[in-house]
Amino acid sequence: MRLVEVLQLTAAILAVPAGMFSSIEKKILGHFRQSEATSPDTAIELPPLKKFARWRVSRLKSLGAIISTESDMVYFSKTVYSSIRKRRALIAVSFVIVTFTCVVLLYKLF
Repeated sequence: MRLVEVLQLTAAILAVPAGMFSSIEKKILGHFRQSEATSPDTAIELPPLKKFARWRVSRLKSLGAIISTESDMVYFSKTVYSSIRKRRALIAVSFVIVTFTCVVLLYKLF
């Protein structure tokens, strides 16, 4: 197997979970945007979610992008989510660079 093929395979493997996270998060946040739930006054009740979507919502809550009100309603903070996306992009690029570097070094060893 050539190095180019190994790097293509590595990229495909990294893309699968990233795509899953992105797709599920996009659906969740699309629900907030469609409902215009961006403040405590316009907060909504979350519909029933599948297990993985519930996990993503809890992650977004812990990061402050989804905020719960006293009446168990939730809304979406665009400013917080914007900063989370910027940080995630930096982490993703760093992760890909380190992963590809490791793959190249391992390829050269063997």
